[in-house]
Amino acid sequence: MRRRILSTSFLILLVALPLLPPLFGAQPTAPAVVSGGPVVPAEYDLNATDPLITYEPYTPDTPDGNSSLLDVVVEEVIARDHGVCQDGDLLLHKFGIYFDENSSIVFEDDLQYIDGTGWAALNYSLFPSNLNYSVYKVRCRFEYNASGDIWTETTGWSTSFDYQHYLTIGDPDFTYIGDTSDTIDVWVEYIASTVWGTLNQVSNNTIGFEEADAPTNVTEFHFVLQYNITSTYWEVHELNISTLIPNESYRIVVSANYSIRLPQQYGTSAKSDAFTFKGPYIRIARPIISYIGRDVQTLNITVSWVWHSIFGNLTDTDVSIQNFSIYLLGDVTPAVNTTLNWNGVGSYWFVENLNISYYIEQGSLSIGEYYRVSTFFHSIGASNRTAVNATSLFSESFLIDRDPPNVTLSVTNPYPASDTDFVEVTGELTDDALIHTAICSYLDPIQSIWINLTMRGSRSKLANYTTTIPPFPEQELVQYRIYVNDTQDAWYTSTIFSYTVADRPPAISFVSFLPANPTDENTVTMNATVIDGSGVSSVQLYYSFDGINFLSPLEMVHIGDSIYQAVIPSYPLRMPNYQFESAYFYINATDTLDNTGRTTTFAYIIQGSLIGLDPALSLLLLSAVALVVVVFIVLFKIYERY
Repeated sequence: MRRRILSTSFLILLVALPLLPPLFGAQPTAPAVVSGGPVVPAEYDLNATDPLITYEPYTPDTPDGNSSLLDVVVEEVIARDHGVCQDGDLLLHKFGIYFDENSSIVFEDDLQYIDGTGWAALNYSLFPSNLNYSVYKVRCRFEYNASGDIWTETTGWSTSFDYQHYLTIGDPDFTYIGDTSDTIDVWVEYIASTVWGTLNQVSNNTIGFEEADAPTNVTEFHFVLQYNITSTYWEVHELNISTLIPNESYRIVVSANYSIRLPQQYGTSAKSDAFTFKGPYIRIARPIISYIGRDVQTLNITVSWVWHSIFGNLTDTDVSIQNFSIYLLGDVTPAVNTTLNWNGVGSYWFVENLNISYYIEQGSLSIGEYYRVSTFFHSIGASNRTAVNATSLFSESFLIDRDPPNVTLSVTNPYPASDTDFVEVTGELTDDALIHTAICSYLDPIQSIWINLTMRGSRSKLANYTTTIPPFPEQELVQYRIYVNDTQDAWYTSTIFSYTVADRPPAISFVSFLPANPTDENTVTMNATVIDGSGVSSVQLYYSFDGINFLSPLEMVHIGDSIYQAVIPSYPLRMPNYQFESAYFYINATDTLDNTGRTTTFAYIIQGSLIGLDPALSLLLLSAVALVVVVFIVLFKIYERY
């Protein structure tokens, strides 16, 4: 027996051994070893350091151009089989100058070997014949003969240098008398070159007048500044600027260039203060208008005075043009253009009783649009000179309006309205002019009086205006009408609109019952709130204990504050206290106009009241009895054996 147990244990151990590693987790795996090393760069054949440069403009003793000095140094060139390369070691030793923008070569020249310095070009003169002013950079190229094998090396780029000389120009100042003159005096303190210093002659100079609000619009005057040797500044007297635009604001800009050999040197000054070019000008009184609309449709225009900056007040013999124009508001093209009349006694220009209807019929003017008036004058005495402000300011605007407003539609919301609804009244209003005020007037059917309500809306030619009428009892007829006027104070009264308050069934709410958890011994008291505008005639409670057969209704009693009450009798059978049943009920309500309202069907739970064993306790007793029986049988078997 013992052998059988030992063999069985050994067999179980053998079966379990393969399962041990998973029990203690997987064992780590050693990482793979990849042999290798850093890449060894190939040996060079010829190597050179990048060029170092210095650059500066200079003034030669006898200047024949805008020249500059350049130093180029390559400190070391090394051949693999030779070492540092000196004089005679290289087949090629050049430096090149390239455009920085596109790296294209401009020209190249030789480098020379200098002990202690390297391969270099020192104090190398740059002339405009070689370069145009721009941004440049340097690169060097070398060649070496290694037993018939030509080794070539090109260095990296040097830093960039700017081959450009500059002129600096002092800020221009000016004197301008605009009311009586079309000329200006301008002076500039200095024009200086970065190479030659202060200049007393330049090959070209320009005065520009740029518009203050549009700097790209420039009017230029060439070859105008002269050098004043005594005062050592540049100036021009009485420069005629009548070509400028009258009443525009300008700033003065001065430019100049200078060169003995190209490229030319250019410079632009800072801007002067702004000034307004006036020239001789005309001022015109703002037109005064009066518009008579509706049936007459006439316009009156008056211009009180016209004044010239040189000749003073102008009369009819002093002007060659005296026009007025009518413009659509916001438009720059005149819709009507004709002449004004002169009043010799009052010394003013005018038009009286201008027939607007004619221009409406011709299609020049439109009903319902806003227009404004401006006037234009030209002086005979100033006809050969630019006259500014010859156009007046605009007059006040006027609106062409022939008809009063209208109410094209009226709606109520909600529709139909109940006796608890505040009714929103909306009227769609139209007019040639702008709607100014809208009033809704309704007849109170209880008090038999008209009550006015101000309506809300926007001032436009087509707008919806709204207001709210309070609730009224069921089946009442509510009448209302809308009054509206426009900005021309023309009133309109609509026809009488009406709506009838709807007749609706009673509203049943707040249904409740007590007690909250009834037993089969309890009666249940039901409460409900019932409201109706015309009055409640009866409220009935229907109930059932099976959800199918509803018993004769119970009349619910009014106990105050719109609350009605009835009592459902107790459940007809007695049940153990761990048993449950349901009771079902709904409520009908009828108003004095025979409209009936009904709730949905409600339910509540009824619990039994008979005393009975608890199921858990009953199970415990049965278990105890079974245990006693088992013990008894065991003792009996022992007794029989012994």
